[in-house]
Amino acid sequence: QAEVRSDEIRVFYDYIKSSIYDYLDKKYKDVCTDKDFLLTIEGKKYIKINALWYNALRVFANLAELFNEENEFIYSISEALRENIVSNFWDEETKVLKYEVSEAPYSTIDMIYVLSLSYPCIKENNICMKLIDMAFKELYTAYGMRIGGIKTSKYDGYVYPHLMAHFIKANLRQMGVTYASQKLSYNLVKELFGGIGKKVVGSIPYKYEEKTLKPFGSSISSVTNAELIRIFEMLT
Repeated sequence: QAEVRSDEIRVFYDYIKSSIYDYLDKKYKDVCTDKDFLLTIEGKKYIKINALWYNALRVFANLAELFNEENEFIYSISEALRENIVSNFWDEETKVLKYEVSEAPYSTIDMIYVLSLSYPCIKENNICMKLIDMAFKELYTAYGMRIGGIKTSKYDGYVYPHLMAHFIKANLRQMGVTYASQKLSYNLVKELFGGIGKKVVGSIPYKYEEKTLKPFGSSISSVTNAELIRIFEMLT
């Protein structure tokens, strides 16, 4: 079984390796890296995409070490990328990471991905705490996260329960996982948890209208339920 598992990881590793070098070598016109190693999509640079890009680089670097292959080149790129994400996206005045690097800064849930993925690409504590504070003020609700602040073009009037997992992960990463921090985090989601099973046993809808809390989308959302399970595991 261990050998089969190793073979599966090797296939995954080879796929990541091929994709990463395609982007670095600019094989695709619409998806490639710039001089700062930021990943561009049709000429645009998005914070969420680059948080995921950094995460992929670090996953690859760790797998390369597992297979006794050189990883210093990719690791150095990931560190340069991390620094460039801060310098290109962070706006000190508004305390947010820009949704897209050329746009004016405003709060979106995408900025939380820099803290919630397996390999967070923001390590500066002062920035991390400012991001969490801003997300709490402008994106958090008891039933889910807004995808954009109320006064932004991204706000659609709904809140999304599954996005709460990213906010909880970011909070626990900054506070450290202790009984006290888990209790504080539980207070952020206790009303959401209280809604489990009200419509369909063991489920929560995909989204709620913020003003009325009217549920929308599938009564059994696999994405939502999977993320709620992840939240539960983080808090127990």
